[in-house]
Amino acid sequence: LDLSLKDQASTQPGAGDVKVNRAARSEVGEDYRELPIADGLSIVLPDCISLYETVEENFRLYKVSLLHQLGYFEFDTFDQIACIEEHISTYDDQILARALFQILEDARIDWRLERKFRGAAGDIKLQKKFALIKRQDDPIMPRGQLLEVLVRASLGGSSENFPAEPLRETAKLLR
Repeated sequence: LDLSLKDQASTQPGAGDVKVNRAARSEVGEDYRELPIADGLSIVLPDCISLYETVEENFRLYKVSLLHQLGYFEFDTFDQIACIEEHISTYDDQILARALFQILEDARIDWRLERKFRGAAGDIKLQKKFALIKRQDDPIMPRGQLLEVLVRASLGGSSENFPAEPLRETAKLLR
């Protein structure tokens, strides 16, 4: 799949093709996993990213963000989405089930990308480190603490990356 980030680019419609569009987005988060949006048929990219001081660092973030979204296609997340949604619908707390799935799926995608595209592994690890550093330590309820610990662990964090005491205690339970 050859994608140009300068101009709006898309593949020819057909089996297995992914359409990529640039679109203005006013809210750009600090986690590379949230930048583009994918719906199973297309990926919508922000016009620009300016979280870092240099063009090179921002472009690296842009590439990793796109690669992460393409990972959903490459590693069959969207091929299984109907089955996943059906399974999530069986839980009493579908919001929690969906959040857990998203955290674990993001971690799986990153892991697979780092192994398949070794040249991008360093950039992926750098973006994971940046996203981990930017995590807020706001007081949260026990259920939220577990989700926060899972997100931080999926970004490569250890219990030292959990400055709030309840987060450190929750992280110890996962050992």
